[in-house]
Amino acid sequence: MNETRIRESVTLRQALDDLGFRPALLDYATMTIYWSLDGLAGPPRLTLVAGFEREGFFYTRAAAERAAREWR
Repeated sequence: MNETRIRESVTLRQALDDLGFRPALLDYATMTIYWSLDGLAGPPRLTLVAGFEREGFFYTRAAAERAAREWR
């Protein structure tokens, strides 16, 4: 990974933090948002999608990145 890409990733991550996005998982079978891996003990679930949560809404990584770019 080159330095420009690393800097962009750090800047984007900071923008997501500043806008209130938190890393989360969505279980789309139950529509439950988990803010961390706590409480997910047991066998892996095939219905989990990684992304971000903000104000009770789930965003995929791509949607959160697009929002961060547009809302800055």
